[in-house]
Amino acid sequence: MKLDKYTVGKRYGKAIFELAVENNNEDSIFETLQTVKGIFTENSDLGNILSDDRLNQHEKRSLMDTINHNYDGLVHDALEVIFQYERMYDILMIIEEFEKEYYETKGIVSAIVTTTVPLTQTQKQHLAQAIATRFGYKRAELIEEIDPSIIGGVIIEVNHQVIDGSIKNKFEQLKKSLSQ
Repeated sequence: MKLDKYTVGKRYGKAIFELAVENNNEDSIFETLQTVKGIFTENSDLGNILSDDRLNQHEKRSLMDTINHNYDGLVHDALEVIFQYERMYDILMIIEEFEKEYYETKGIVSAIVTTTVPLTQTQKQHLAQAIATRFGYKRAELIEEIDPSIIGGVIIEVNHQVIDGSIKNKFEQLKKSLSQ
């Protein structure tokens, strides 16, 4: 039975995190995985290329060696296992699961914040503190998204919960209540 990408991401990410904790180096592994994440985010097809059966194994191996020569220890070994099992297209989900485990143990929550314009530094600080307090965490990391279609206000997504304080949503609610 072939596993779906979410299951693969959870299993590999959690395993890497548990090994990092066991070796007492989760902070350095987290930092290194942020670099790996940057590489695979900037080159969005890279994971697919490294997992594609239609490509020559020698070419994929050469490309993987170029990437992996910068890393050692757990990150090097994890990338090698993921490559050997042809799961490089899941690398971002694997790193995301590692981040989730890491943040949870550190008391940090990740929040996607959607606004019409970029937030000021002061607004970010206040919003991050409010989110951390409301959801019971020490700290909140904000991932900002800009979407002019929400007209104004803010949409916050934390742990698959959405708080929609957008003007667009308020207009839709008003429209619905007036039509009843």
